[in-house]
Amino acid sequence: MCSSDLLGVGSYLGTLDLSSTGMPTISLPVRLIVTMPQLSVSPATVAFTQTQGGTSPVAQNLSISGLTGSYSATVTGGGAWLNVSPLSGTMPGQLSVGVSGSGLQAGTYRAVIAISATDANTINVPVTFVVVPPNALTLSTSSLAFSYWPGATPAGQTVSIGSDPSVNWTAFATTDTGGHWLSFN
Repeated sequence: MCSSDLLGVGSYLGTLDLSSTGMPTISLPVRLIVTMPQLSVSPATVAFTQTQGGTSPVAQNLSISGLTGSYSATVTGGGAWLNVSPLSGTMPGQLSVGVSGSGLQAGTYRAVIAISATDANTINVPVTFVVVPPNALTLSTSSLAFSYWPGATPAGQTVSIGSDPSVNWTAFATTDTGGHWLSFN
């Protein structure tokens, strides 16, 4: 049994010696690693797209877990276009992240939500808000990421494409490195 109540973050070594009358003592090395409590936030990024002068997109939720107790959130780089609430609460919990492009020019707006808890890691969640001019194509996400091991096939991902008004569009895939590994249908 290990009792780490009084130990700080770090690596600790010890030995468990086992003995019996008439037998040699056996030593078992023991290593205890005390880590910082791990806060977990999902999703890791938040992205919104809105047509300039159009309806604000639906708010998204960040789920906060991994610990008990309370969390706090601070926002940097945002402005009146970003609404995050509540800025503190108990875990597990949720933050609502909403945006409004009212009065904004077409462009990309960025902020970071830093979520922290006592004696735990801080997680920075990037927020990207793209305001597109009317009559432009919009995408349901600002990026895609795939992860898999050799010999496997990564699961496909869906990207919704929209415009106001509706238009015909074409697409093509290119890669910067690794050959022709990207395709779509």
